[in-house]
Amino acid sequence: MRPALRTDERGSALVTALLVLVLFASFAFSTVAWVDTQQRESGRERVRESSFALAEGVLSNQIFLLGRQWPTSAALAYPAGPGGLGTCTPASAVDPRCPDEQALEATFRAVDYAAGLGWSTEIHDNAVAGTAQDFYDDAVVRPLPGWDANADGYLWVRAQSTLRGRRRTLVALVRAEELTSALPAAVLVAGKLRVQSQNNRNKVYVEPGVDKKIYLRCGTALGSSGCLEIADWTNLNGARAYPASPMPALSAEAVERLRTSAKAADTWYPTCPTQDKLAGDIVFIEVANCGRWDLSGNGSTGGAWNAIGREGILVIGSGTVEFGGNSTYHGTIYHLNGSHTPSPADDLSGYVVKTQGNTCLLGAVVIDGAGGLDIGASGGNGGASRATPCGDGNVAYSPSARTRFKSYGTAGIVQNSFRELRTG
Repeated sequence: MRPALRTDERGSALVTALLVLVLFASFAFSTVAWVDTQQRESGRERVRESSFALAEGVLSNQIFLLGRQWPTSAALAYPAGPGGLGTCTPASAVDPRCPDEQALEATFRAVDYAAGLGWSTEIHDNAVAGTAQDFYDDAVVRPLPGWDANADGYLWVRAQSTLRGRRRTLVALVRAEELTSALPAAVLVAGKLRVQSQNNRNKVYVEPGVDKKIYLRCGTALGSSGCLEIADWTNLNGARAYPASPMPALSAEAVERLRTSAKAADTWYPTCPTQDKLAGDIVFIEVANCGRWDLSGNGSTGGAWNAIGREGILVIGSGTVEFGGNSTYHGTIYHLNGSHTPSPADDLSGYVVKTQGNTCLLGAVVIDGAGGLDIGASGGNGGASRATPCGDGNVAYSPSARTRFKSYGTAGIVQNSFRELRTG
């Protein structure tokens, strides 16, 4: 009799199946872990790029603001902060010299920025010690002043952002565009001139300088009443009058740069300042119906604004100004006479700059439009009894007077100075 067949049921096929299942499960888990790692790394990379974009945006914003108002004086130094001098943060963004937090929030709206923007900027001078002029080093640059203390038109800007724990720090050397404007180099450019010297026909009131020229806008009527009123040509020490251009001495853009420079130096005044405020590199007064400025009480020889070798520019927007006593102004007086910001209340064809007493205006007088210069009848400033910088005159030309001035325009990054600092 044949023996019955028996089936082997010890489970070898099940073991094989389980091994295959474990193998595929391991592969699946590895794939999921790899995908998850790649997703996390992609997220971190996205956050790093978002943080870089924020730092770059803050840097560009700060450079734009520097172009609008270059910090030329300690009065415009950027505020101190956690990084030291010259720091802007979201807390200080109300300062018009700092990036605007609301504008940044409106610009950076992606999901990475939803938790809030962490940023700061720092502005530092580029020179004094070490390699601060050519290469950025935190240890050297960050203690330096937060304004252009060496007046060379260069500043370091440091911008830092922090997003979801990712920090990026960018630095760049920024240069401001230097612009130069020039006023006419003559003792007088105006609409008209009046010398009240009927009782002093042989006395000098205007010392025109070597070119012996004055420039007036009253056209062919030179020498007539209401144009050039003098008792004797001796009053002008041999000067001759020539027609002046009807255009303003400076363009509106150049005037605005003067205004901005004065604001930067804290020498801009909307109305009349006290007379001790007239001294300075650039002083800008918008509206001046100030009465008389008179330093004659400062000693028997009179007082002075500025000095030879340190002449200034006094800019008046509109209104009348009068100098009296034994005062001396060293520099150029430029009266816009409403040429850029006319006021209906002003007499734009009147005598808007006046002198009385022994006043000495040493430099140049420039008046836009039909406005004129009026020289009082009390006598010239000087002579044998009183030697003064103006010689025998009340108004005298000085070749050292500042008829050219520089200001700053747009700001931009110096080539090859932009780089990222390693976070440490």
